[in-house]
Amino acid sequence: MNTIIIKNQTLSYLGDASILLCPLTTFLCSHRVPEGVVDAIRQWVNGLDSANTCVVCGNLTGEERLMCRLLVERGIPVVLSLANAIPDDISELKLSSQEMTAVQTGRMVVVSPVTDATIKCPSGKTSAARNLLMIAIATHIVVGFMTENGNLARQLLGIRNVSVLHFEGQNEVRETDTQKVRDNANRMGWTIYKRLKEGCPLVTADSSDEDASDSSVEDLMPWESASKVEPVSSLEMRRLLAQYLKLNDIEKPSLLHSLVMFQVVKYYSNFPDFNFTAFFRLWGPGNLRQEDWKATKINDIWLPSLADRVICRLFKAMPSRFHEPINREEQFDPLLAHTLIDEALQRTKKPNKRLLQRALNLAYFEHNSEAISKYRELLGKDAPQ
Repeated sequence: MNTIIIKNQTLSYLGDASILLCPLTTFLCSHRVPEGVVDAIRQWVNGLDSANTCVVCGNLTGEERLMCRLLVERGIPVVLSLANAIPDDISELKLSSQEMTAVQTGRMVVVSPVTDATIKCPSGKTSAARNLLMIAIATHIVVGFMTENGNLARQLLGIRNVSVLHFEGQNEVRETDTQKVRDNANRMGWTIYKRLKEGCPLVTADSSDEDASDSSVEDLMPWESASKVEPVSSLEMRRLLAQYLKLNDIEKPSLLHSLVMFQVVKYYSNFPDFNFTAFFRLWGPGNLRQEDWKATKINDIWLPSLADRVICRLFKAMPSRFHEPINREEQFDPLLAHTLIDEALQRTKKPNKRLLQRALNLAYFEHNSEAISKYRELLGKDAPQ
């Protein structure tokens, strides 16, 4: 069987592998689908440009097989991805005559991440591996249908450029569904928060974890990592946050919303390609809770509040002769800084030195002579010259 390396993974293939060099659109779909999904699939296929589209699909579900047949009928190049080894006898794939012709004429290529010829039937593990491969090689992903917290939704967590043809509950939108929609959004939000927390740069997997013996290195597929918890990279972090911000039904302000901000400002805000100021605008300055303005005392040590951490990070984007900006593309927002500084000053009868120095720095930045005099007087001999 022929093999090829795509995205650092070795695949077996049957047919013309040059199709794999084209921009690929992957089609995925849950096993159980409600009424209306098939019509949505047909409508999507009918709208494709056969001259500029190549689609990756599978053959495990009825919707995937329908997709493959419709694509071949329209003359659209297809990458058929299997969850088992490609059989030596192509007739075992049970392709239609049109699909067989597509393979022979270079309009379809059959691929599989399973290179062990003895694996003749799909399993849960190989099916998940097939999905991960289809996601990895795609420039765009189209989902026929998926449930909010199903396996497919978890695999697509943090992936951008995903379109869903039919959403869960689309056929029956009722007022009583509002709470269910919110619950689903909250579950997804907590899942994103958990990933940010477990994969933060200062946390590593615990080798003494009781579950560490559940799977040995030998049991892992080649593209799987032996580490229990992979650190969140800058790219994954930005994808996770983009997906979180799209959850419009998340309650704001809320504990979850504040915890997400805490993880970002404490562990991820110094990534050089992350625009924290832009993220905070989208997160919402008005979403800070009362508790987020209060410092916490642990073992006689006072830890800064979430609001103070945010203010500190916003000021790191201010041009200064004392430090280089963390992200050169991030613009300091004096209006946003003013909003938080003013709120912090109103919340305390006796502002601490650090808060007054930030207020003074902001006054210098804006060349506000009146404010400069005011805060220099309050700081006294500690005021910077």
